[in-house]
Amino acid sequence: MSNELAVAAVTETLRDLISTPVHNTVTGALVGTFSPDDTANLFKPGVNIFLYQVSPNAALRNADLPTRTPDGTLLRRPQAALDLHYLLTYYGDYSVLEPQRLLGAVAKTLH
Repeated sequence: MSNELAVAAVTETLRDLISTPVHNTVTGALVGTFSPDDTANLFKPGVNIFLYQVSPNAALRNADLPTRTPDGTLLRRPQAALDLHYLLTYYGDYSVLEPQRLLGAVAKTLH
């Protein structure tokens, strides 16, 4: 992790990546990053991105040990290997299948 803004940058990048396909699929649809229980702020129609869990990446956690000089001076700090788990929820008019269309647009973009 480069600094304390890295996780927020991943969330914002994800939102930016799916915003255009979401808007093109359902006119007026927006992408938010609210808590799922904050129903007052959820966009309808729209997609909500929520980071619900952060866990250490077991495969990479020891791959980057700190690099030091012979006298013990730190040359390179270790990187934090994290897995970010997101919950994506879809909102809209079910009679015209807006949530399903939004899901299809996001799945296609992320694939």
